[in-house]
Amino acid sequence: MIKKLRLTKDLDVNFSLFSIISHEKSYKLCWRINKKLQINLNRVEPLTILKLGSFDRYRHFNESEKIEVVSNRSLEGYLDTKDKKVNYFLKIEKPFFERQKSNLVSKLNDVSEILLIFEVDLEKDTNKKELFYD
Repeated sequence: MIKKLRLTKDLDVNFSLFSIISHEKSYKLCWRINKKLQINLNRVEPLTILKLGSFDRYRHFNESEKIEVVSNRSLEGYLDTKDKKVNYFLKIEKPFFERQKSNLVSKLNDVSEILLIFEVDLEKDTNKKELFYD
């Protein structure tokens, strides 16, 4: 009998992750988010994971803010196979997030293309924690 052992490391999470349900194309959704939050999400190299595919990725980065939008779908499959209804993930670094959490969520709820946005509990969902950990 073959036993699989998995090394686990307690990752220090310095970001918050939100799931977004939207039928909008990634570039249009990011454009809407840019306008609403007054940031500058730009398309960067896709997130590529073997056997899962390449996932569109948009990033806003400066000295005090780091925000990233990653698509959950590619031509080959899903980034997170447990949440196939989720279209995008929004990753926000903690310093920015802690200052503006309630304001940010309420602004994103006003974007008509976003059908639903909710925070992911990274303590319970270690798979997402490992996927988005830098």
